[in-house]
Amino acid sequence: MTVGSLDFLSLWALLLVTIAVGLLSVETGYRLGKLRRRRGEPETESSVGLMGAATLSLLAFTLAFTFALAASHLDARQQFVVDEANAIRTTYLRSVFLPEPQRSTIRDILRGYVEAHQAGQLELVASQGWHARLWTEAVAAVQNEPGSALAGLFIESLNEVIDLKEKRVQVTLRNRIPSVIWGTLYFVAILAMAGTGYHEGLTSVRRSPVMAILVLTFSAVIYLIAELDRPHEGLFNVSHQAMVALRHQLDETSR
Repeated sequence: MTVGSLDFLSLWALLLVTIAVGLLSVETGYRLGKLRRRRGEPETESSVGLMGAATLSLLAFTLAFTFALAASHLDARQQFVVDEANAIRTTYLRSVFLPEPQRSTIRDILRGYVEAHQAGQLELVASQGWHARLWTEAVAAVQNEPGSALAGLFIESLNEVIDLKEKRVQVTLRNRIPSVIWGTLYFVAILAMAGTGYHEGLTSVRRSPVMAILVLTFSAVIYLIAELDRPHEGLFNVSHQAMVALRHQLDETSR
């Protein structure tokens, strides 16, 4: 399983570390600017301000890009749950074409599969076990009726269920924000905040509370992006409502 580059930190630890890095960057820039002003070395405040504004704009662009990337991963994970629910429904309906006892066994397995999926207990290894049981029963059904076109339709839908599960695992566990993007984001943030602090040290006698607000805002956005990027942690978990609705439908069909 592939993990993100910042997964060694919990979300709250990541938030605290980000705040600390931001405050340190601002303070370092402020002290350098204040030292420059005390020495009376020539420095054009307008040019420093323009460069600081440009760096902050670049930081905002990088944050927007990273946020959109994380949000797209969440949308993809959610869509695969819906697609998988539809594929399971089709497989369940097509199982009516299978002979007994495979028909009843496969329907029982599918209901258990949906229930485990709905409860969020369907990890990669467990899902492979469910798929193996389904495939074993499907093979037995086809052997009982070789050459059956209706059994072939069931096999086709079952293949789609298995394929969609693998694709969802790919999106959930492996499609994460790359380390190079996290590194670039923090690098640009450090430069932008240090530049803001430097400009503040050149122009002000005291530190402005706006610098702290800048750090807290950046840290909050980073926290939100990390929430979106972590599929099994935080507030933005994938909804299993499609599986809940499917389970009710299967229960109604089996009556």
